Amino acid sequence: MDKQIQNSVVYISLRSLASIDKKKLAEMTWGLANSKQSFLWVIRPGSMDDLEWNKLLAEGLTEVVGENGCIIKWAPQKEILAHGTVGGF
Repeated sequence: MDKQIQNSVVYISLRSLASIDKKKLAEMTWGLANSKQSFLWVIRPGSMDDLEWNKLLAEGLTEVVGENGCIIKWAPQKEILAHGTVGGF
């Protein structure tokens, strides 16, 4: 994140109680990829109804995201939100 412009990164987290299905995850991923907006997306293990997110990434979602985004399974939320490059949550 240190290489990004101030206030240019969107931080996405579905919280620990949210659950998402494969179709909604794909729609969100395409929306983020098409926006060309830099983002950091935390998808915690167990947040998907029928499949782990890392299996979806293996199915090609990494290519959709490209260099604009990063999808990870955990991040220190307070530190991320305090980072100067984060402009939206």
